Amino acid sequence: MLLRLINSSEEPQRLHVGGTPYTVTAIDGNPVQGATPLPRGTDLLLAAGGRFDVAFTMPPGVTYVSSSIDGRLYPAVPMLMVTEGDRLKMRIVNRSLIDHPMHLHGHRVRVLSRNGVPATGSAWWTDTLNIAPGEIYEIAFTADNPGVWMDHCHNFRHGSQGMIMHLGYTGVGTPYTEDGIPE
Repeated sequence: MLLRLINSSEEPQRLHVGGTPYTVTAIDGNPVQGATPLPRGTDLLLAAGGRFDVAFTMPPGVTYVSSSIDGRLYPAVPMLMVTEGDRLKMRIVNRSLIDHPMHLHGHRVRVLSRNGVPATGSAWWTDTLNIAPGEIYEIAFTADNPGVWMDHCHNFRHGSQGMIMHLGYTGVGTPYTEDGIPE
């Protein structure tokens, strides 16, 4: 797969490329002769206005999506249904090139691991977790606050573009819909 990375901002950007080794095949449109693969997780510093062409093999079972919610955008994201007392474990993967501060309303989550490394020391409890490019978090929480709760990217532009899902409890409903408020 070939991916062109473009920094259209006025500041340099550090890009974390995780998941698989890759090769920079061109810099600012100029081919790199004799390019060698870089290890998985190697960061790139992309100058303001700079461009990198990056070649890699997509790992098996991985699909590139434009949203960290299974390739869907709200309202096409199904509600995660739970029953009070359920203990849940979730895996959050950021396959994009920017940070996503994910926020679950009405609950706190415990971080179990980051990039496959178990959390150690004091328990890490939060309700907003910044997921940087390429990062993988495993979290756990208990369904202990019945309602219909939003889980979304706290970058409001991302949320407004559909990076939203809902957590609903069995037996709990709402008169509100995607179309508006009830009469």
